[in-house]
Amino acid sequence: MNKTKIKGENMKSSKSIFLITLIIFIFSLNAHSLTVHNGKIWNIIGINIGSWNLVDNVSVSSPGPNSSKDMKNLNPTGNPYYFSCGWESLNNTLFVIDNTFDYANTFKQSIIRSAYLAGSPSNTIDSVNIGDIIIAKIRGNDEYMAIKITNIGLTTSDNLDFIEFEYKKEYCQIDNINILNNDGLICCGPNFTSCLSCQIDPYYLLENPTFTWQPASYIDDPSSPNPQICFSNISTYYDTTTFKITITSDNCGMFIDSLILITVPFPEFSFQSNPLYYCPETSTSIIVNAFGGTVPYIYSLGIQLDSIQWLTNQSDSIFNLNPSHSIDYIVSVSDSNSCSSFETISVIEYLPFNNEQICLVTVDTTTWKNKIMWEKTANVGTESFNVYKEVSTNIYNLIGSIPYDNDTYFIDITSAPESHGDKYKITVIDTCGNESSKSNFHKTMNLVISTFGSTMGLSWTPYEDESGVFIPSVYYIYRGTQPNNIQLLDSISASFTSYNDNNVFNQFYYMVGVKKTNGCNVGTKANYSTSFSNKKQNSVGINENNYDININIFPNPTNEKFRIEIEEKAILEIIDSQGQILETRLLMVKENNIDISKLSDGVYTLRIITDNGIAIRKLIKE
Repeated sequence: MNKTKIKGENMKSSKSIFLITLIIFIFSLNAHSLTVHNGKIWNIIGINIGSWNLVDNVSVSSPGPNSSKDMKNLNPTGNPYYFSCGWESLNNTLFVIDNTFDYANTFKQSIIRSAYLAGSPSNTIDSVNIGDIIIAKIRGNDEYMAIKITNIGLTTSDNLDFIEFEYKKEYCQIDNINILNNDGLICCGPNFTSCLSCQIDPYYLLENPTFTWQPASYIDDPSSPNPQICFSNISTYYDTTTFKITITSDNCGMFIDSLILITVPFPEFSFQSNPLYYCPETSTSIIVNAFGGTVPYIYSLGIQLDSIQWLTNQSDSIFNLNPSHSIDYIVSVSDSNSCSSFETISVIEYLPFNNEQICLVTVDTTTWKNKIMWEKTANVGTESFNVYKEVSTNIYNLIGSIPYDNDTYFIDITSAPESHGDKYKITVIDTCGNESSKSNFHKTMNLVISTFGSTMGLSWTPYEDESGVFIPSVYYIYRGTQPNNIQLLDSISASFTSYNDNNVFNQFYYMVGVKKTNGCNVGTKANYSTSFSNKKQNSVGINENNYDININIFPNPTNEKFRIEIEEKAILEIIDSQGQILETRLLMVKENNIDISKLSDGVYTLRIITDNGIAIRKLIKE
């Protein structure tokens, strides 16, 4: 939540760990006044006073000290009736004529100083005319003034000649510092920083000013005219802190003032729902729950453009809206101390989420039916999911619906994975009843087996994800004597969709699988990472009657030994129930005695291989 103390200022929402409050305290500096003075100097040979003191603004008679004679009228010796319209300085005051200077509108020391430095200073000015502007630097000090000639009186028969002039002086003295917009309160709270900005204006009137703020521990730059005073992690309120500002300058001396701040708590609030969703063409309400601060509260609603535009201010904590589209509003709660908190709320028109995708399709190893899995997206207004299956090219029919709160999988009980693969898509139904577009399809794998003697030829249709997000890199081959004990047999590159299992003389169940990194989180069930094809059982390569050969095996059952009588040479393989070859020996024509005393009791397969074919027989040891 953003927090600020505002009094009509525009706010911009920000998301920061430390929330900065900008409160402007303007220290208005009464540091100057402008005075206009008039002066007059006479012919020094005459009876009137011929010098002028620019500091004390008075005329100076001939016996007066030269140190006070900034302007002494010039007059040639021996000619009392001639007047040169000029003056000289007897105390180190220097002058520059600058008739381009804006005398009517300019009095700042810095501008007058610049005009003086741009000229050629002299202690003598001669032959002035009415309207001339003369810049004076007073007695070698860093103090300047502008002089304008207003009248000249010339005579030829007496010594009553004169020059009249006007000059402006900037009088500087700090009388007081007025603290504006200061009610003495700073809005604070835990877990954030609240700052106020101070501004001393117009401090440009001060010559070589220095500023000292105390206590410095709260201030970012104690020597700045515009520092920030910050309070961090305040959890106790109504404490008083006094800040002192000391200002010194060459032209205005020293002045001290103070600012007293009292910490008060921010109001806080929460929304009943944020983001707030609404169905198209319906009304909705923003409900605000305010607490903290100092009641009563004022609730404001606005939108953020270049700055915040407030739409309404009210004492009611519920804003009733009829939005035409999704929009972000800014809500502010202000208390009786003018402390305000504000936060953005997103009012979102419910549109069905259009990016829900299938994670995997597989053959479920419990039901042996197709299973469709997806990972639901939170906080997008989904009410339920629909599952579709392709029934003809690019034609999909609805086959089921799953509520949002359920685990996100669906078992297609109508599927026939042993016969063919299937394509599936899903959609989203939002809480307004609108349906999204269909997702990309996923297609199951279908495995078939062709028997070539003792070679089982496996081939399958590839796994397909229409989006291209999941592209298998490996196919895994599984085999087992029963569907519930299938184990990994081998793996091949997904560039191929066939595999030969050689030297197979028993019946097995086969499946093909692909694995998806990170799997699928469908809810409360285990994470699924493997998609399986249908299960497929092979046919034993050669059955017992596929080669008609005259073979006698006795005794059968037996306990230790048995005899085989055969009419041609052959190779005998004794195979256990797991398909492992335990013994291999050569059979001669006629009688062959075989010792199996070391074998465990059970049923064994005898595979008899001749040049003309293979015969399979069963032998029981007990």
